[in-house]
Amino acid sequence: MTVGEPVLGTLYGGSGPIAYTHLLTVEEAVEVYGPVSEWVVGPQGGFRRVCFGETVFSSAELGRGFNTRTLPQGIVTVEDPDLDWPCLQCGAAPDDRCSGASKRRVRRARGEEYQRLQNEMSQLRETIAKLRKQNELLDEQVHAFRREQRKRVPICSRPTRAGQPCQADAINYPTPIESCRIHLTPEEKTMLAAAEAEPRAEFTIRPTGD
Repeated sequence: MTVGEPVLGTLYGGSGPIAYTHLLTVEEAVEVYGPVSEWVVGPQGGFRRVCFGETVFSSAELGRGFNTRTLPQGIVTVEDPDLDWPCLQCGAAPDDRCSGASKRRVRRARGEEYQRLQNEMSQLRETIAKLRKQNELLDEQVHAFRREQRKRVPICSRPTRAGQPCQADAINYPTPIESCRIHLTPEEKTMLAAAEAEPRAEFTIRPTGD
């Protein structure tokens, strides 16, 4: 701007109004900086910024009145943080606009709630995995304890009908016999019956005469 040039208008800057004598048009910017590589609009289609080649302009006056339909497909992008989430009302996927004329502001709030629930579910899965590992360790300790206790109990090693060792608990009371009750010999059955009868005889009440 030089002294004496006619002022077309003013724009508000960071330090106050700025007078201008000429506004850069899209066609002029294309000639100077290169073709439009990205045209960014807001959720309602309002101008956000435009990139000519590698030069970015954010002044809304530059895009005022320009028909973005003349731009190639894929140049115009919507800058909307709500589109990072799926819409639970109309089913719109991420990066897709909601159906209907009015924008649904609850989309982001519900999306954040959805993300929070996903994080909580992930934490619960980790907790469940840790608990399962603890249960597996406890099961191993219980089985080891049972095996240790099993070693202290006599085992019946007499063959079954299949020819395999019985592996059942052997009789330890009232008299120790290296066999379970199924594989007792006739002599062992008689001996066991006599041993079991002795305690019963001790507690038998004998009648007394007058």
